[in-house]
Amino acid sequence: MNHITLCAENNDGVNIIFENMKTALENMVKDLPINNKELLILKSIMDSEDITSAEISDMFSVSKAAVSQFASSLEKRGYLRRRLSDKDRRRVYFDITDAGRELVRRTDEYIAGSINIVKERLGEKDYNAMTELLKRTTKILAEISGEKRATRQAERSV
Repeated sequence: MNHITLCAENNDGVNIIFENMKTALENMVKDLPINNKELLILKSIMDSEDITSAEISDMFSVSKAAVSQFASSLEKRGYLRRRLSDKDRRRVYFDITDAGRELVRRTDEYIAGSINIVKERLGEKDYNAMTELLKRTTKILAEISGEKRATRQAERSV
């Protein structure tokens, strides 16, 4: 087996894992009135005080325009509201509504139930090993992404 074949096989395995997990998570929330990106935005708003679209944009590496579209959609459905800063009227913060909190709570319960089934079927030992490997993989991928981003920024500034 040559190096290229080995890399392709390893890459295919990682892609299969991440694609299947992404599909599974999307399927878990498909019956809900929001998509997984909107859910992540709601959760970040719920977990933060005085969060802005720029901060959400940075957090998820999406454009401010995309955040604005998600926020408008969530606001129309009554899950969040915008609030002007008392100190700087140009600064807009997001607040989650009671309906948004309830939706996040129901979604968390639903996802936790699904994860508990996975844990039950895998067994505690395999489940813990899997989660540890996924954490390590995610950390490494984040580091690589940060390194590549820093390299691109350095190249632009030259």
